[in-house]
Amino acid sequence: MKITCLASSSEGNCYLIENNAGNKLLIEAGLPYSTIRKKLLTVGVGINDLSACLVSHSHSDHATGMKQLSDHLLTYANVETVKLYGGKKASIAYSWKKFFVADFVITPFDLDHDVPAFGFIIQDSKEKLLFVNDTKFIRWNLSDEWFDYIMIEANYNDEIIDITLDRNKRTLNSHLSLNTVIQTLKAMKLDKIKEIYLLHLSDHNSNEEMMFKKLSEVTTKKILIAKKYGGVKENEYGTKKIIA
Repeated sequence: MKITCLASSSEGNCYLIENNAGNKLLIEAGLPYSTIRKKLLTVGVGINDLSACLVSHSHSDHATGMKQLSDHLLTYANVETVKLYGGKKASIAYSWKKFFVADFVITPFDLDHDVPAFGFIIQDSKEKLLFVNDTKFIRWNLSDEWFDYIMIEANYNDEIIDITLDRNKRTLNSHLSLNTVIQTLKAMKLDKIKEIYLLHLSDHNSNEEMMFKKLSEVTTKKILIAKKYGGVKENEYGTKKIIA
């Protein structure tokens, strides 16, 4: 699969997935509809080229463009998000109930955020992707699952975040820290992993270099950080050992 970051931060999240058959999914609609269209066009993709959009939850940095987008494109989200942002082509998805889009099999599952939220397992005939954005942790046992790609929130570094600040208290209870990401990865089978993407980094509480260095100490897998305004940054620090 080809993964393109169009935006990744508390100001907006939007990601494009394309498989080997050329079928395309948008994940998150956290930008104005006009901006989503413009960003897609910069990578040669129109709205009509997409099979569907998946939206994780109702916060504006994930769903602000959903209402207008879902008037034109089949869009899946949980019931709360569809009620708030659903257009003519919005469809309600349910936790652990698979559905099919083009040649993708998509499985939503509940996350632990401060509003109802989904993660997604996205699979075609050849590859499988795990997408996890806003959540405090992953409650589900994924140790028996095999993935080719992982896209996972790494919102803050535990060493940086000031836990005495009121604005950070919500973060601690609703977003993934890098340490939690590392523990999550350690509990998973990573043999087949081709790329791990870190998403939704905080402007105030994260440090890319620290994240790369810490992950380089525990995995040889390719690490990429999704950048705020689109694109990715690759690991520059080498690797030492594999998470088993």
